[in-house]
Amino acid sequence: MAVVFTQGQQLGPNDLSIRLYDGSGNPFNPHRLYYEFYGYDHLRGEWRVGQSDRTPTQTEAGVYFVSEKLTTAMIAGNYVVVWVMQRDPLAPLEVVKRQEFAFIGVGI
Repeated sequence: MAVVFTQGQQLGPNDLSIRLYDGSGNPFNPHRLYYEFYGYDHLRGEWRVGQSDRTPTQTEAGVYFVSEKLTTAMIAGNYVVVWVMQRDPLAPLEVVKRQEFAFIGVGI
């Protein structure tokens, strides 16, 4: 796992992000887009961390990122951010990207 964040770190556009394109390769803004954090390990599997349906920040057409400050509520370990999209009001929700990262506490 190459991406590591620390306690208190403010995430920005170069950290956990997603770019969405339509079938023609043009930037695409879906009807709905959100993300959720999940922790995981070999013993417990995967579990959601904190609230669901988190709103990303948009920088330009089709480009979104997580703009949260990582708090002490997260324990050191492995995580994944799951991006969920709804293309239009009648479309089903679909997972469009999973990004793994690690979180370490201050002083570790």
